[in-house]
Amino acid sequence: MTAFDVVEILCEFSKAIRTGLIALEGLHDMDGVDPAKVSALTDSVRQAHAEASGYLASLIGAVAERETAATGN
Repeated sequence: MTAFDVVEILCEFSKAIRTGLIALEGLHDMDGVDPAKVSALTDSVRQAHAEASGYLASLIGAVAERETAATGN
């Protein structure tokens, strides 16, 4: 896996999370939906996204270091 592969995964992951968050925000307008639960779920998804993005960013750094060491640059 290259650093480019990890960046591509991160971008696709972020797009999917944004799509999900937009859908969750749309639930606020539906009758019978508890806004507090929707907000809590939205916050939870955002927290998971932040943690996963941080992990993927650390992978990018590790892969880039490995690639640099392999090429001697």
